[in-house]
This record gives sequence, structure tokens and C-alpha cells, in this order.
Amino acid sequence: LAKYVKKYNALYLRVDPYLPMLKRNHDGEVIERFNNDWIFDKMAELGYDHDGFTIGFDPIKQIRFHSVLDLQGKTAKDVLNDMDSLRKRNTKKVQKNGVKVRFLKEDELHIFRSFMEDTSEAKDFLDRDDDFYYNRYKHYKERVLVPLAYIDFNEYIEELKNEERTLNKEIAKAEKDLEKRPDNKKAQNKKQNLEQQLEAQNAKIEEAQQLQVEHGNELPISAAFFIINPFEVVYYAGGTANKFRHFAGSYAIQWTMINYAIDQGIPRYNFYGVSGDFSEGAEDAGVVKFKKGFNADVLEYVGDFVKPIHKPAYQLYTQLKKIKDRK
Repeated sequence: LAKYVKKYNALYLRVDPYLPMLKRNHDGEVIERFNNDWIFDKMAELGYDHDGFTIGFDPIKQIRFHSVLDLQGKTAKDVLNDMDSLRKRNTKKVQKNGVKVRFLKEDELHIFRSFMEDTSEAKDFLDRDDDFYYNRYKHYKERVLVPLAYIDFNEYIEELKNEERTLNKEIAKAEKDLEKRPDNKKAQNKKQNLEQQLEAQNAKIEEAQQLQVEHGNELPISAAFFIINPFEVVYYAGGTANKFRHFAGSYAIQWTMINYAIDQGIPRYNFYGVSGDFSEGAEDAGVVKFKKGFNADVLEYVGDFVKPIHKPAYQLYTQLKKIKDRK
């Protein structure tokens, strides 16, 4: 490989072996060590320098920390039961609220890209360009899946109205109970609570009907880009329409793809990168909390190795880079 890139006047060669060093929980605590220390001596023999045990995100380096969910021997029910209360609640919510998932075709990738633009602006991160996604979709073929979460308003509104009817029945029952026990504080509170639920339910129905008028029966709300291999399903990137985040479309996508992995006998679901900073002030603290909620672990990889190809020029390059980074 070094000989090959030298023919094209490469300055240096950077490689990142897909070898884990440690398994951690999402608080950063080490729970398992892997016997892959041999890679450091081997790469040194081949003329590579280790680039350090870096944390954070860098546009030219692979992320050293992946959040992964072990699916070996697990059913979908097992995975659901292992989630924290918020992840469990939102996963169940999207299953009954008319949120559907289908897979985008190549000529529909602009839908995914629009969601990524929305999300990168809202969360202030640099996304890959269009070619990155389109080329992988084209050349990886069935190894790429791009699920789209959308609202089916006919189904969603019907479900909301069913819940509305149930609440009306419960309120009528509570009113009869109050007639018998007008001074009972518990019965009064129950009726008041049910009426508040009904008010919220009617607001949801009104919102859904208005959105149906504006957007038609189907409203795209979230999309993601997955790379598949026999060993893992990788959640590479995902975006959500900021205006419709409350529909929790990303949960529908995660649940669909976790089930896909289980059905295909793929042993690992990879939520992809976290920074490796497990403090509450980390730049990706919210993302870490989201992934932790699925009961995932964190794999820390060995990191990047760099081999100078044109040594004098590479030495000059590193010196200039240090000067630039100090400014």
C-alpha cells in the first residue's frame, strides 16, 4: 500500500485498524479489555507512528469510540426491555402513533439530505457532502439502507380519535362516581386529570388534521443512512425535521433497523461515534445519553497510525501544522 501511494506522490499514509482496545459503559468506566496490544508493535515494525489516544471529532481521523448494542441471542422484546424508560416509552409511542418507515431509493436521497441539512444547522456540526452519500448508495448497493420515517395521518388521526373516545367514556364514568361521592377529593382529581388529558388529545387531533391539510396524508419527518455488513448494522448518519421532532421519527427508524439486524442474524447494532468525553459538559453529551438509553456499550478502538511516505516533506508539513494550530 505504501508503494502504491508513493507512485502518486502521497505525503503520508494514514490507517485506522478496526480493532477495539477496551469496552466501556457510557459513563466511561472500563468493563472489558481486549488483547490487541500487539498491533502497536506490528505497526511500528512497518514504519507507522501511532497518532495517540485522541478524543473528540476530527474531519481527517476515524472516530475512536463507537456506541454498540450487542444483539447476540437477543429478541426484539429483550432489546426493548433493556432500554431505559424514555427510550422504551418513545419506541412504543411511535409504534401506535401512525409513524411508518420505508426505504428511500436513489432518486429520493434528496429527502435524506434535506433532513441532514436541517440537523447539521440545528446542532452545528459539519456534514459530509452529497457525493459521499450518493457514491456509497450507488456502489455499496444492498449494503446501504436509507430508512425514512413518515406520518400516515389517516392512521394517526384514527388512533387519536380512538383514544379520545376512551377518555370521554372514562370522564363520564368519573362524573357518575362524583355524583355518588361529591366530596371525594380523589374522585375530583381523577376527573380533572382526565379532562386535562382530553384537552391535550383534542389539541393533537387538531394539529394532525391541520398538518394533513398542509402536507397531504404522508409527512416525512426523519431519515437515516445505514451501512450493512454481515457483522454489524452501522447507523452512520441521521437527520430529523426540527419542526416535527416531537413525533420521534428517529425512534421509529432505530427500532426498524434493530429489528432488521435481529431478523438478518447480524450480531451487532452500531450507533456509531461518540467523542470519548464522558463528562456532562461534553459536546455530544445529549447523543451519549440517547445511545446509553438503548443499553449500548462503548468500544474504544486502537486509533490511527501514520506512515511518512516523503519524509523530508512530511517533517516540514508537521512543523507548519503545529505553528498553524498554535495560532
